[in-house]
Amino acid sequence: MPLRALTGLFITALILWTPFVSAQAAESLCTCFCATEEGTLKPSRDQVTEEKCTQLCQENPVAVCASTPRQFPDNNGLCFTADACQKQNGVFSTTQPRECPTGWHYCFPSPEKSKVKLNIQIGDMTTVGDLGTYIQKLYQWMLGAGALIAIVMVMIGGFQYALGAAASGQLAQAKDRIKNGLIGLVLLVSVVVIVQMINPQLLKLDLPRPSLLRPVDLTQKTCATFKQEGYGLKILEGDGKSCGSFAEVVEAPPGVPLPDGLTCYFMECARGGCVISPEQKGQCVECQTISNDNPESSARPSRDLCGSLTFEKRSGLQLQTEHRCVFHEKGFDTPESAISNLDEDACYEIAIDCKEINECDDYEAISVFYRDDGNEQKEFSLWRADPVQLTGICSVNPCKWKINMECEPDGPYDCDRK
Repeated sequence: MPLRALTGLFITALILWTPFVSAQAAESLCTCFCATEEGTLKPSRDQVTEEKCTQLCQENPVAVCASTPRQFPDNNGLCFTADACQKQNGVFSTTQPRECPTGWHYCFPSPEKSKVKLNIQIGDMTTVGDLGTYIQKLYQWMLGAGALIAIVMVMIGGFQYALGAAASGQLAQAKDRIKNGLIGLVLLVSVVVIVQMINPQLLKLDLPRPSLLRPVDLTQKTCATFKQEGYGLKILEGDGKSCGSFAEVVEAPPGVPLPDGLTCYFMECARGGCVISPEQKGQCVECQTISNDNPESSARPSRDLCGSLTFEKRSGLQLQTEHRCVFHEKGFDTPESAISNLDEDACYEIAIDCKEINECDDYEAISVFYRDDGNEQKEFSLWRADPVQLTGICSVNPCKWKINMECEPDGPYDCDRK
C-alpha cells in the first residue's frame, strides 16, 4: 500500500477515535457524596457521573465525587470521631461540618493541654496555650511598660526642672522631657480609648482556631472491631485479613445509624503492629525499627504511633509481660541516658517480664531495644538507656503481685525496696 494511503488511513482513524476517547473520559464514574447540614450523604448507591452527582445533590453542594474509596469523606484529615479527638487531647467541635460524615466533627487543640513553655517570661505568664492569649498578654505588657516609661520620663524632667533653676538650658531640656513624656502617655491612653470605641473585641484577640489534622494511623475503628460488633463489610483491597486490607462498612446492626461512606483498615500483624503510611499502604513494623533514619520503614515516629505499639499479656489482673513502646524526641532526654545519643526521633522498646523480676533491683536490668543511627539494633539495661522511665516503672511496680513488696526510686539509677 502506498505511503500516502497509509498516512491518510491513520489520520482518518485518529479523527474517528478522538471523540470516542473524549466521550469515555466524560463518562467516568464516581461515588457521589453531598454536603448537607447533617454531614455527607450518598444520594445514590450506584456510581454516577460528576454531572449527575451535581443534579442528585440539588441545592446542596457536592462534598466529593470519589473515583476511589480512599477519597471517601471519612478519609478527610480534618474530620474526627469523638474518640479520635480525645486521643489527640483535642476539643471536639459541637457543630457538624458539611464535608464530614454524620457524627464526625472538627477537632481543635485544647489550650489547657497544649501549653508551651516560654523562653522569655511575659509578666507572670510562663506558659501559653494559644496565640491569641500570647499576643494579648504581650500587648498588655507593652502597654504597661510604655506607660511606666512615660511616667518615669515625666518624673526625671520634674527633677531636672527643680534642680536646674540656675541654668536656662537645663530648664528647656526639662520642659521638653516633661512634654514628650506627657504626649507619649496621652497617645497610649488614646490608643486604648479609640480601640474600645471601634470594637472592644479587638483587645480580646479571639483568633480563629485551626483544626487539628488526623494522622493516617489514627483510625476510628479497625475492620476487625467492626466485624465483632456486627457490622457488614465489603472488601475493597487486600485479602480482608492482613495489615492494610481496606473495606467499606456497608451494613450496621439493627437500630444503629450508619454514616455514608464509612471505611476501615484491617490491622492484624503476626509480629509488631500495623502502620498505615501517608500513601495509605499497610506495613507491619516492630517498635524499635521506627525511626526517621531507617530506610526500611515508611512509618515516621510520633508519640501516638509509638504508644499504639505497646501491648501486654495478663492472667486476670496480674501482668505477665509488657512490651512498652516509647517515643524518643531528639534532645529531650537526660545527657546520661544511652538513647540521648540518637540524632533523630525514634521509637524504642522496653520489655518487662515479671518472671525475671524477683525484687525491686531487678527493674534496673529490664531490657531496652532501639536502633542506633547506623540502623543497628542495640540492647541496654533500663538504668543505662533511660533513667526517667526507670523512675516511673519503679514507682508503678507492675510486678508487685509477684515480688510482694513496695518499690521506690532512689535517685535516677536505682530502684530499692520501700
